[in-house]
Amino acid sequence: MLQITYEAFARKRKELQDYVGNLKSRTDFTVFRDEWRGVEIEAKESRAGAEDGSVNHREYKSLVLYALNATSVIYDGKLRMDGIADIDFLYPYRYVRDRLSLYMTILEIKTALKHIENIDILMLDGSIYADLLAPRELYSLNMESRNKILSYLPDIERSSNEIISKKIAREDRLGNEEIFFLEYLEYLYSISALLEKGIKKVVGISKTSTDARVGYEIPDMAGFEEISSKEGFSKIYEKTVTRNFPVYSNFFKSMVFSRFYSRLEDKKQVLMFEVPREITEKDAEHILERVKYFSIDGYPYLLRKAHREVVIGAKNIDSFASMIGITEKTGREALK
Repeated sequence: MLQITYEAFARKRKELQDYVGNLKSRTDFTVFRDEWRGVEIEAKESRAGAEDGSVNHREYKSLVLYALNATSVIYDGKLRMDGIADIDFLYPYRYVRDRLSLYMTILEIKTALKHIENIDILMLDGSIYADLLAPRELYSLNMESRNKILSYLPDIERSSNEIISKKIAREDRLGNEEIFFLEYLEYLYSISALLEKGIKKVVGISKTSTDARVGYEIPDMAGFEEISSKEGFSKIYEKTVTRNFPVYSNFFKSMVFSRFYSRLEDKKQVLMFEVPREITEKDAEHILERVKYFSIDGYPYLLRKAHREVVIGAKNIDSFASMIGITEKTGREALK
């Protein structure tokens, strides 16, 4: 029935074109011009690292097979790599994507923590602030059960190279909701440990951002893209955490996340930068100088290399399944 989609597009083509054409005319770009500093950023060498991870899975009728990994790309005079990987069945078979997302974040951070003391700047793909505040309502426990799971926190804090919540859940035969809560605790601990140890080193870098100021139809990133094609960076914006968490709540709520936008090379894309502390314009320029040293075509090479090293494709999952003898159908074959 793809034909009806093309027919709908033909009917609305002029309307869509008009919307795109009118969007700029409805936007006042003055504020973006006032908040952008066009300046040539001087590249300066440093000891740097970049972190990225990948996860993929296959859902069968009775189980979920997943594979995930996290890789650190480190430059300290020479380029080297390190990482952690995990292949397993997800138990129980619930909240698959959300839980695997937590798993990947945990491994990414545990990989980063292995090197954080020996580098000056750690580049992450995306925003810790956005990830921390993403909806994670994966559990519903009474106080007795919550206290039971909270007693495992010391075990979580001692773990380094694995997702310890999975091991605990299986060995102690925890209930489903207890497992989900335990996994969330490990996720929160991982983020708190990275923020504590890397508060002056961590910088999140993103190619996309939907942040938009009140009254504007377009994201701030698009606004800065529009007003200049030159190298430079924007005013700094600060965000704080107001929600409560089951652990480390006071720590997270004490954090200030500073964001700014930058183009590292003329006519290249604008990127969003985020650091977990209050910074000045001079601090922002210091960060950009270190990031630019490792950038090619306006994007950090170390981040790009980390991403290329970790990608797990559907064919990889199918290969793993075949090698362990999984022949069960996923339930979708009947559609082929």
